[in-house]
Amino acid sequence: MTGPGEVAAAALAGLSTASAVVAALGALRPRDPYSRMHYTTIVSSLSGPLLALATVASCGFGATAATVVATVLALAFTNPVLTTAIAELCARDRDWAGIGPPDERNSS
Repeated sequence: MTGPGEVAAAALAGLSTASAVVAALGALRPRDPYSRMHYTTIVSSLSGPLLALATVASCGFGATAATVVATVLALAFTNPVLTTAIAELCARDRDWAGIGPPDERNSS
């Protein structure tokens, strides 16, 4: 017999998976790397925590849940830093390669 914790875990895992798939499909559409970076926020701020809640609902509070929660917290804290670093590298590469509208390239 399936308990309420298992049902909640399945629902949370399903929502987590659905939001990650929607983010991945959304990231395919924009051609600009700056626009694509916004879709990683969905994974780090929605899919990850939902998956952590699903693990806690399924396994209870223990070593497994603590490991998953620690991983999700690490993802939540490092994603903004990594996104900023990637944007900085894209901007440097874009300036070096001369990509972008002519008015942006000649303004500096």
